[in-house]
Amino acid sequence: MKLRLRILALAIGIAMGLMGVSALAEGKIVTTGSVHMRTGPGLDYSSRRTIDEGVTLSWDYTDTDDRGVTWYHVSYGGKKGWVSSMYARAKKSGGSSGSSDKVTTSGSVNLRRGPGLDYDSITTIEAGTTLSWDRTEKDERGVAWYHVSYGGKKGWVSSKYVGKGSGGASQDNRVTTTGSVNLRYGPGLDYADIRAIGEGVTLTWDRTERDERGVLWYRVRYNGDRGWISSRYAKKGSSSSSARRLTTTGNVRLRRGPGLDYTDIMVIEADTVLTWDDRQEDDRGVTWYHVSYSGKKGWVSGMYARIR
Repeated sequence: MKLRLRILALAIGIAMGLMGVSALAEGKIVTTGSVHMRTGPGLDYSSRRTIDEGVTLSWDYTDTDDRGVTWYHVSYGGKKGWVSSMYARAKKSGGSSGSSDKVTTSGSVNLRRGPGLDYDSITTIEAGTTLSWDRTEKDERGVAWYHVSYGGKKGWVSSKYVGKGSGGASQDNRVTTTGSVNLRYGPGLDYADIRAIGEGVTLTWDRTERDERGVLWYRVRYNGDRGWISSRYAKKGSSSSSARRLTTTGNVRLRRGPGLDYTDIMVIEADTVLTWDDRQEDDRGVTWYHVSYSGKKGWVSGMYARIR
């Protein structure tokens, strides 16, 4: 009987201790990147699931791992777990929405009925349009989609054709790669590669940091991946300052964006010489060039063009 009472007292003490921590320390955080929700407060614990960037979470208590990194205990998708403070920031209570819940289109983009290319297009949204979003989802390819409102309609836009924050991209927050460069998970050579980016690609950056050598790194998004590139392989500004030429190798469609899911503007005949000022890869790895033709601007596939 005494043993049972001791066990019961110990259980009550632990529960009260946890309740005390929860009451004293609670708040909200917003994920700053795709982050693992783990079974415990450290990298050694297994991942329960992945949480997308821009998700607001409520936490009830915190813990610190052996590196001194703070972890938040949160609930998401019916599960409880821990997320690292290295991929989350504190969310201020009250006030109006900030740039964290806004995106700006980087080109003409389809507003779709659902989060994926299989859903019908409701309308086309022009480049430079700032939209408010309230939730995100990933499609079967792992591409994030934002649920937005536009022109009195609600729908989804792909993260491949928008940038975080309000206002259009200016020359001040653009860089162009000066050679093939690795997109890395963090601002330094010690971070693993995500993928390689070719020369002459113009990217929009939203944050900078310097590594232990003093080298500046830009945080950019490329083909749905967010990461860091070194300033040693990038220069400020758009590639439009050094426009280049290509020749169409067959009849090619001028599209409203860099991909097959964008609508046609017109058809350009074979052997036409065009000037391009930007290029991007689609989800198949095909390069698209931004060109001007007959007073219209759009994108042509590199599968039907030869660089001069």
